[in-house]
This record gives sequence, C-alpha cells and structure tokens, in this order.
Amino acid sequence: MKRMKRVLALVLALCFAMSLVGCGGGSLKTGKYVLDEYKVNGQDLMAVLAITGMTGEQIGYLEVIDDKNAKMVINGDETKLTYDGSYFYMDGQKQSYKVSGSKISMSMSEGGQTMELVFKK
Repeated sequence: MKRMKRVLALVLALCFAMSLVGCGGGSLKTGKYVLDEYKVNGQDLMAVLAITGMTGEQIGYLEVIDDKNAKMVINGDETKLTYDGSYFYMDGQKQSYKVSGSKISMSMSEGGQTMELVFKK
C-alpha cells in the first residue's frame, strides 16, 4: 500500500510537470494576432473606429514570425521587432508585453499619454 502511494505521487508529479511544460505559460505562438482592443487615455478607440466600418485587421496586427522575430503593422506602417520572454524591442526601445490565452497586450506611456493595445489570434 505504501509503495502504491509513492507510485501514485510520482505519477501525479510527472503529470503536473508535463502539463506545465505543455501549456507554454506566457510564451508567444507564431502567427497573426489582429488588433482587438485599442485605448488611448482610457478611451476605447476600437468602438469609435468600428463606427466608421474599420475592422481590427484593417487598423493593425502583430505577426509573430519565429522564436525571436515579429512585425507590427499599424495603419499600414510596418515595424520589425525582436522579442524575448518579457519584451518586444523596436527602434532601440523595449516594450513589455503580457500573454493571456490567445491575446497579447501592451501598455505604453509617453508625454502624459497612455496607450493600450491588445492583439488576438
């Protein structure tokens, strides 16, 4: 009985470890992420732009190319990016990001303005 408990504990520990490795935690998956939320100073600009008939994909997207390269296209302007587990690097600056399920979010502040972008796969 004692041996069975040890075996069961080992199996459960292995299953737990494999589930953590398999879920990928907060890592970026390759592919195209379309702009889903766009806020400036807390104002939802996606709702305003939707009134004009523009979709998130027309406004912008983020494409994760491989394990260190990406590109962001906003209003037709393309920016090449590199990234690691915490930051996107663009034009000599770093921008933190968060991954939650199929969404990538970024918040930035400059000159008293705050901007929040959320891209969805």
